[in-house]
Amino acid sequence: GTAGVVELDGAMKTGPNAIEIHGDKGSAIINYGGTCEFRPAGGAPVSLEDPSLPGDHRFEREINHFIACVLGEEEPEIGAEEGVADLRVLEAAFESIRSGRAVPVAA
Repeated sequence: GTAGVVELDGAMKTGPNAIEIHGDKGSAIINYGGTCEFRPAGGAPVSLEDPSLPGDHRFEREINHFIACVLGEEEPEIGAEEGVADLRVLEAAFESIRSGRAVPVAA
């Protein structure tokens, strides 16, 4: 019941620098050059820039979690198996860009 699109263009020099996640309950837009928001289906956009969160960098919690994992203080929130699956998708995407043909994702 899920679907997704990954759009990459390693040769593109200009364009949007954003991640958009769309689902049946709405969309999350992470715009690295601007604001981030959740757009609920049929509702008004909600800012994802929460000033009540600690730190002044939007990736501070992610960076701190990474450091804690490297130090052995925490377990990664995303396991190795999912990371390997993501890398397989990226490798296939880059091979497709290089070859100009569709490349199946290895299982």
